Amino acid sequence: MSDIEIDELIKQINTNDLLELLMVEKGSIAKIMIESIPMQAPSEIMYKEEHVRELLKSLETDYYERYEFEDL
Repeated sequence: MSDIEIDELIKQINTNDLLELLMVEKGSIAKIMIESIPMQAPSEIMYKEEHVRELLKSLETDYYERYEFEDL
């Protein structure tokens, strides 16, 4: 498979998963919603150090200030 084919497959799987979730709540209108939602990845996701610190502040660390993998 080419990269383009894989990307299209991922988009289709994501669309189908989202449709299944919406069908439970919205019924047949879910198909219309899916058609009107732009299914594109965000241009980039950037987290600054303060965002990461805020996310991790409630987790406990060991003596060496390391986190448990399962907690992350």
